[in-house]
Amino acid sequence: AYYLLAAWGLVWLARRAWPVGLVAGGAALTFAIIALFSFNYAEAPQKEDWREAMRWLDGQIRPGDEVIVLPGYAQSAVDYYLKPGTDTPVFAFPQHLLDGKALRDLESYLLAENGILRDRERVWIIVSPERYASEDPTQYLRKTWFDYNTWMFQDPKVFLGVTIYGYSFKQFPGTNADFYPRSRDARTNLKFGDTLLLEGYDILPDAATNLPAGQVRYDSNLHLTLYWRKLIPDTTDYTVQVRLLDSAGQDTNTNYAAQPHFGYYPTGRWKTGEAVRDYRDLYIHVPPGQYQLEITVFPKDQPQSPLAVYGTQKGQKIEPETAQPALRLTAPVTIIAAR
Repeated sequence: AYYLLAAWGLVWLARRAWPVGLVAGGAALTFAIIALFSFNYAEAPQKEDWREAMRWLDGQIRPGDEVIVLPGYAQSAVDYYLKPGTDTPVFAFPQHLLDGKALRDLESYLLAENGILRDRERVWIIVSPERYASEDPTQYLRKTWFDYNTWMFQDPKVFLGVTIYGYSFKQFPGTNADFYPRSRDARTNLKFGDTLLLEGYDILPDAATNLPAGQVRYDSNLHLTLYWRKLIPDTTDYTVQVRLLDSAGQDTNTNYAAQPHFGYYPTGRWKTGEAVRDYRDLYIHVPPGQYQLEITVFPKDQPQSPLAVYGTQKGQKIEPETAQPALRLTAPVTIIAAR
């Protein structure tokens, strides 16, 4: 239709004022030829896979999370593709705070009473690498501030033109980093050997599902948080294995074995008395029903030597002389059918 209309206009001009029609036809031809050599908006073609990146992140977000976009103007892509729960805020980070020069303003924006980190447990930083490098060449916010003040809890997830980092907050003043589980019934007092104390846990669904704690949909992630405390000096790096068992106590091959925080903060580096939250995500691909989580802790690369477990959970006491090599959490896991 566009070309027919343009041709009709040129013919109309040629019939009524042929010089004007000739000039108009020449101009149209010139612009058409120019377009053949400058059809790209940018000189270098670039593709960024925001769709797959946000689809992955959508399955990782849990209650208590928030999202920061770097640079801030890329938030439009995040808003279009990411559909987290209503409790998950998304922030476009202010440009004037990226270079690390206004440190007082940066700290206030992050940690003040109305700062964006207040009452949050984890943050996902979504980075468009080339754009962020041009806006903040030293990458001060991520490489200096977050790497120094927080723990990275998993490996960065790299997509074409998009990288996602996950950070867990340490005990910031004014935040809810007191390391207490969300439910009082989920508080425990369980020793793994003489080194580690499990003080509680949270079993959470994806934030977007709006399900209660302990429930998870088929074909989504079960989010487990383990609340640990280091009891005595010990330089051993321990692996924590989580298994999903069916109602008969049989392994469903839904396992997760890794060092805390993907090895970014192993137990050998924990200080005596320090509390650490460790995050685990289990992809659920088993039939709907009732299940149970089992936790085993053993020295790195020595699964044949699990630590004995004893103590109390939900009023049930395990004596040291009857300690077991694995712990089954009393809270059930309910898996429901996918939508």
